[in-house]
Amino acid sequence: MPGKIEVVHHSVVDWDFERGANARSLDATRFISAPTSLHFTTDPVMGSNAILSRLPSTQCLPQGEVRTWIWRTGTLSGPCTFRNQAALGSAGVGNCYRVALWGRKAYFHRYINHSSILIGTWPFIFVYNAWHHIRVFWYNGETPGGTPALCVDLYREVAGEWIKVEPTFYDTANWWKDSAINRCGPFSHVQPNYYTWFDDTEIWGPV
Repeated sequence: MPGKIEVVHHSVVDWDFERGANARSLDATRFISAPTSLHFTTDPVMGSNAILSRLPSTQCLPQGEVRTWIWRTGTLSGPCTFRNQAALGSAGVGNCYRVALWGRKAYFHRYINHSSILIGTWPFIFVYNAWHHIRVFWYNGETPGGTPALCVDLYREVAGEWIKVEPTFYDTANWWKDSAINRCGPFSHVQPNYYTWFDDTEIWGPV
């Protein structure tokens, strides 16, 4: 992506939260950039928590990139959802693409009417209780055979450099490429006794 289109450090008013004000707080003890990070706390109701940018320049990004720092204590979590069809003022994973970390893999799903289709998995060892810098890049392109497709790349920062996690995944269905709504942002999965932190989330897109 040629340009960062949002500030590094956001306010909570810049986001729509699937769970509203439940199960979240600002944490002044664990962060990448002072003064706080976004902390998702335990919740008795297990499930997804999409976090979508409200700012005008992010409302229609059929091609883009999310970069975020993430710390988690276990279970499934971000880094992001994109081409999300939730209207401004709401958030969810009913119709979208999502990349999520779980165990020793990263999972790439498409959701249509809350029904998920697994497109692919990357090998991805995620050490709990440590910060990780992760980047998801989605764009219109072609498969190696020349078929038009949504292309998705996953990167992680290692020793200050972005390292691509192979392979590139393709979705020739290329859902929502022409939709007037194409939102994005981090994704968390909340459940009892597991916690997630996000910081310095960046959204990139054509400029």
